[in-house]
Amino acid sequence: MAGTAGVSVLVDVFADMAWPPCYMAKKQLDLAMRRTREKQPNGVAFKVRWHGYMVDRKVSKKGESREKYCKKHFDGADTFPFAFIDKNEAKLAGALFQKWDHWPNTLQAHRLMLLAQQLGKGDETAELLYKMTYEDGLNISSADVLVQAAQQLALPDFVRDYLASGEGYLEVEAAHENAKASNINVPNLPVVLLGNGNFKLEGIQPASAYEKAIATCLVQGFVERIR
Repeated sequence: MAGTAGVSVLVDVFADMAWPPCYMAKKQLDLAMRRTREKQPNGVAFKVRWHGYMVDRKVSKKGESREKYCKKHFDGADTFPFAFIDKNEAKLAGALFQKWDHWPNTLQAHRLMLLAQQLGKGDETAELLYKMTYEDGLNISSADVLVQAAQQLALPDFVRDYLASGEGYLEVEAAHENAKASNINVPNLPVVLLGNGNFKLEGIQPASAYEKAIATCLVQGFVERIR
């Protein structure tokens, strides 16, 4: 496509690390962005902004056993989330669900995401927190696990003090309430807005759907110029 040099596509993602479809959708979105970069000889950038939404705010602050949680709220750990996520498609996207042991309370994780975004590492932090939850069997409700994530991401040493403080709580709560006010809720999570909100994709979408929306953003000029 012509005229894509020096442009960036704005991507707003409303998601929760505790909700498996968000993990699957992130993998598909990542694939779509990677394919777009490969097809653009002049290059195209993406500015990804993460907006926190807590699927279940009543989860224990320490998180819960995934097996017990799924038995209580769904048909069981063996059927959820694969009743509506194709295992083969998930595997191809890189969402293997190799070791998913916990259903986390994600309040602290969203606070870490908030800080990471301010430091320019939001997307990397989201990737690692999803991996920790679904592939590594770690409980991201734990401050120790979040500090471990911060260390892997080379975030500042004050992360533990930040998590122990009250900083970021109001912003995370506001993000959740703003999402609800915009009719973003569990059935349609995640919600991905592309090109300054000109395109809205809900739930698990194939990479091709994201890729098509991105291509339309580039053609119609729903982009930001990089200076």
